[in-house]
Amino acid sequence: PALAHVRKVCSLVQRLDRSITIEGVDTDVRAFCYVEYDTDSNRAGTREIGLKDIRWHRMGGNTNNNFYRGACMVAGYNSDIGTGYATNSREDYQSGYQNCVVQDSNNKSNYTGMNSRHPIGFIWRNCISVNAGQRGYWQWSSHYNVQFVNNYGTRNAYATVDNGAMYDAPEYAYNYSTRSDDYAWLLHHQRNVQNIHNNIFLNHEQRPFYIYYQTSGIQFRRMHFDGFRTIPYIGMGGGPVEFRDSYFQNKYYKQIPGTYAGYTDTFGVVDSNDYLGNSGWDGRADYTRNPGFGMLSEWFDWNFEENKTAVVEATNLIWQENQDKIWGLVNLRSEHALACQSHIYVPPNTSVTITGEYKGQDSGSYTRPYLTARKTTGRWLGRYSILSGEHTSTFNLSSSNDVKNSNAYGFLEQTQFTTASYGAWEQKTLTIAAQKYGYKLIAGYKIDSDNQEEIGYVKDLEITLGSKTK
Repeated sequence: PALAHVRKVCSLVQRLDRSITIEGVDTDVRAFCYVEYDTDSNRAGTREIGLKDIRWHRMGGNTNNNFYRGACMVAGYNSDIGTGYATNSREDYQSGYQNCVVQDSNNKSNYTGMNSRHPIGFIWRNCISVNAGQRGYWQWSSHYNVQFVNNYGTRNAYATVDNGAMYDAPEYAYNYSTRSDDYAWLLHHQRNVQNIHNNIFLNHEQRPFYIYYQTSGIQFRRMHFDGFRTIPYIGMGGGPVEFRDSYFQNKYYKQIPGTYAGYTDTFGVVDSNDYLGNSGWDGRADYTRNPGFGMLSEWFDWNFEENKTAVVEATNLIWQENQDKIWGLVNLRSEHALACQSHIYVPPNTSVTITGEYKGQDSGSYTRPYLTARKTTGRWLGRYSILSGEHTSTFNLSSSNDVKNSNAYGFLEQTQFTTASYGAWEQKTLTIAAQKYGYKLIAGYKIDSDNQEEIGYVKDLEITLGSKTK
């Protein structure tokens, strides 16, 4: 039949009615569906939980009890055929939500979406969450081997998906999230590389992605981010994250020159200080404190273009798409975060030479970067420490005798690029004195927060270990 409302070409049209509808009469009626929490592995693992072709409408609310106010919550262990633990016919069943809808929940609380707590091998397949409170899909606490595929979520006051912990080998694929007030996905505690791919995140008011407490090397494939205020947030409390063959742009902000044919760096300007959209950052990512690659995400085949690479370090974006190994550099509104970091272990009694090159825009309206290197120790790096009987607010240098003969005291060496870098390459070199003890050295380009509207270019650092001293 003819549609009742205008639909734009290529927009989604979802059918929300189902063969079974469970609904509250009005917002004063407490209506909920709750599968009781049970984690007895001998008993709860035989629970066959099949929720299929159900529409929950105007559910939840009207109580302060966390369990008996949600629209729908499945809590505890369940039967699971997928992980190979089935020992009898009662366990040989795949529990989950299939083709279900939760819509227009009452009171819009944390619990009024399609939720789960501590399941094993549970599935969400072909489900829809619309205007279902704070979280469209709340996966509370640990989740083992879950499958979350082909689900749609929109119009949530906080997050489309909030996952408390993602363990073992789940699959999160072919999902579509849009129009949340803050986040699309919140992911926590990923302990191993998992199968997460082909997910779309469009038009979220704040961040389209937030990941924290993840192990190093977590991978995401074929992800699509567009229409956001701030870039995907990689928490300081975890390792680096890899995005492969993924699209990460923001049509509402300036475009990086050359990433789209025919676009310029002033296309779609909303905030004159932002490219892509800035992101809040953790102070522990500061160049004096970062233990190495904190808040780092790598984007291989960026924007679905083969051999195009981008890296976000804290809130610096660098990208590379040529054979000359030159990186474009954009500051996404950070204060003193390193770009193009290099880490190296320096043996005892060994000097180091670090060479970097920078080319900036032909303008004097921004603070030029510094070539920076430091010993990885506590954040003070000699400031506010008692050395040689003095209390100082300046950084120690590697040549300081107190530093050279100490395992504990750190140093920071840096040199600023000059006006010679305006429109042309300038090279800077740091020489780090030999130290009595071996240490980890972190080097990079320190970018100031007022370098937000200019695009610069840098080359990979050249680090040379000198001959040992006696």
